[in-house]
Amino acid sequence: MTSYPGNQSTRAPTPAAPSPALRSIFEKRDAAELVRFAEAKGKELSNVDLSTSQVRNVLDAIQMMKQFDRNELQLLRPKLAYAAGKKQNIRPFRAILDEAIGYVKTEEDFRTFRSLVEALVAYHALAESERRNR
Repeated sequence: MTSYPGNQSTRAPTPAAPSPALRSIFEKRDAAELVRFAEAKGKELSNVDLSTSQVRNVLDAIQMMKQFDRNELQLLRPKLAYAAGKKQNIRPFRAILDEAIGYVKTEEDFRTFRSLVEALVAYHALAESERRNR
């Protein structure tokens, strides 16, 4: 682990386990698989008290990217880290997006990533609505 001023930790961060389903979404570009994944994760995210505005803010940042820009996409990672540092409930969402960003290498990957985030936001909003109306 690289040591920087103020970074005196000797433990390396433990990365989240890679998701075979997420990797498959980017390899196969299967829309049905993307929808199944987003629906399941959207429900999970609604159970950690993640607000719709928190996930919507991320989607808005992605939608402002009109085309694939590797640097701009990589800079989304520190923004997610900052949000996760302020509110722990965003950490599961950050983990999904951080892994997905790692799969984005081309314009087509970027379109898949954008579709994934849009679907996550949609299914999270649906699950939130269903949870409030119980």
